[in-house]
Amino acid sequence: IIMTGYDSTLMKRGLNILNQLVDRPYNARKFAGLITNIMQSYRDAGYLLASVTDCGFDSISGIVFLNVDAGQISRIELAGNKITNPTVILRELPFNEGEYFSYSQAEQGLTNLRSINLFSDINFFVKKENEQNILVVSVTEKTSGLLRVGFRIDNENHTQLSFDLRDENVI
Repeated sequence: IIMTGYDSTLMKRGLNILNQLVDRPYNARKFAGLITNIMQSYRDAGYLLASVTDCGFDSISGIVFLNVDAGQISRIELAGNKITNPTVILRELPFNEGEYFSYSQAEQGLTNLRSINLFSDINFFVKKENEQNILVVSVTEKTSGLLRVGFRIDNENHTQLSFDLRDENVI
């Protein structure tokens, strides 16, 4: 049995699952079921983009092989930010290009982006291009400009007119 992948702990767990095939005749249906179990263990560990890139059985050597890609982020693209500087969004993400995408980091990134209170909607989605995972961070910006007009009349200062102009998204 030959298994390649990212996380050594998950690979050991995967090899333990595949050990059910040792010293037994090859059964494609059984192998497919075991691959499903291995992928479930990657999902349970939070690797949402994990996928099997290659698997099979060499009937001459009797070797079962499996290659699991844990889901590396090749590129991060931003969509929907017209006013907000891209570095403001990227600094709030706890992962970078070239790292593996995990559920806990995605959850933390969404929490961080919501906490800066500049967006009404935030979504992550992944698109595949040329066998690469491109993470798209799509945001809908809140209206950041505010204009208030005030009017006041009293006996001491007489009539007063005030304007308050603000932009919360200056960075």
